[in-house]
Amino acid sequence: MILGQSKNKDLLRKTIGFCACVSPIFLTGCSLTVPLIVFSGNGEEVLKGTATGYLDGHGTIKFAGTTLDVKCTGGFQYQRRGYAGWGTGKVSCTDGTKANFKFDAATSSKGYGSGEDNKGRFFFFAYGYRESVARMMFETAAGDKLPKLGPKLIPPTVTLSRYPAIKETKKTQDLVARVNPQTVRIKSGESIGSGFFIGGEKLILTNSHVVGLRETVQIVYSDNTMTTGKVIGRSADIDVALIDVYQPNTLPTPVAFCYGGKPEVGESVIAIGNPVGLGTTVTKGIVSGLRGAGIGQQIQTDTPVNPGNSGGPLINNKGEVIGIVTSKLGGIGIDNIAFAIPTEQAIDSMGFEVQDQSESGKLTYCGNRIKGSNFFGIISSNKLVSIALPVIFVLGGLLFRFRNRFSLFK
Repeated sequence: MILGQSKNKDLLRKTIGFCACVSPIFLTGCSLTVPLIVFSGNGEEVLKGTATGYLDGHGTIKFAGTTLDVKCTGGFQYQRRGYAGWGTGKVSCTDGTKANFKFDAATSSKGYGSGEDNKGRFFFFAYGYRESVARMMFETAAGDKLPKLGPKLIPPTVTLSRYPAIKETKKTQDLVARVNPQTVRIKSGESIGSGFFIGGEKLILTNSHVVGLRETVQIVYSDNTMTTGKVIGRSADIDVALIDVYQPNTLPTPVAFCYGGKPEVGESVIAIGNPVGLGTTVTKGIVSGLRGAGIGQQIQTDTPVNPGNSGGPLINNKGEVIGIVTSKLGGIGIDNIAFAIPTEQAIDSMGFEVQDQSESGKLTYCGNRIKGSNFFGIISSNKLVSIALPVIFVLGGLLFRFRNRFSLFK
């Protein structure tokens, strides 16, 4: 913690000592900089920074996440009476959060305050206190405003757009090039796992055990850029979670997901993820079987996976995400027995609605059209055209055979 660093302690003592030696009439001209600790929401992420200002007047405040990539700046107005004071202020953060706050108590050496951000979460700051003490103060001040995060969290209703699959291919490079940009690394406290975007550039599916009971997590893209995301859905029953990204990157065309069918035993699959801190890793295998039934069904695969692969996509040879890697069996004599949650079960557990593809022609078993096959798909799905085509071919043949009898061809 910042307050525990000796250099900052010495600076704080010198600054306060200097101001204390000045006659009270000159206090309005004395500027103080104090280390700051901030809690927001359920307090899982600690933000740290400084507040700089005059003992009677105005000042600036800035702090940043200690694990999340978020920075906040703002200002305050402060009034002093004797050794106490009061004030109000505002702060804005790079993740879109804004908060209004007030000083509940403040002196030149210690102080704290609270407020509420634009997302309805409790906001608390303190200076001059150890982090453990500041946390207890935060929890006491928050009271029933402290969110109680449980294993079940239902997200808002979302309609997922479908995207086309690619033509079946055995070239792993083509499949990886399509899916890898949509795959991310997720940091949730000490936990590291994987996830993938579904239906666009905002929503990420992963495992519930990857995010735990945290409210916010860090997202690392395949190009190593980072952002933050909020956990908006969680279903511990089948180990699925949904993350809403605060500041999404622009990505290539989203991948297709499987909704409407089951994979075949023996078909080739690829797992993409971030195992054991090695960065993006690709492994291949087959579907070994389908285990269980209903919402609890799982895909068994011999694709090698390890800790860190959890939450990552399992894709088929058309580039469709058929499952979310969730676990593996380990032990002496046990090799390459892993499991994935079928994408359809994951989608249903979050209460998503899925765009209808019933009029899009020939579809894959996952319910998606093949990229570039719209025209022929529409022809094959239209009964009227299917009947008319043979007639057109017959008439064309007759016209060609008797072309010399018609002036049109002379």
